[in-house]
Amino acid sequence: MDDVRVVGYYPLPAFVVADKKGLFAREALAVTFEIATFAPEHNRGMAEGRWDTSLTSPDTMLARATRDGHDFVLYLMAEKGLQVKLVGAKEIKSPQSLGEKS
Repeated sequence: MDDVRVVGYYPLPAFVVADKKGLFAREALAVTFEIATFAPEHNRGMAEGRWDTSLTSPDTMLARATRDGHDFVLYLMAEKGLQVKLVGAKEIKSPQSLGEKS
């Protein structure tokens, strides 16, 4: 198995489905996903090689490449605009109730 370290602000639905359906495992990939919490930390971590790929909007990555000279490669952008998705379970009725779950 090859390790692939992925970072992003949230796991895109296609990523979640591929993981749950075993697509990565069938391709001999051990994929881990880490939530990015702060753009400068994310960009620094990418530049340092902490992650192999990023599932994020490219705007700050391009700004970092132009301003700071980091060698990032944008190879696919599959979204149009900023379309943040919220995926939840039926029993969760509001964002406030998330704090009540253990």
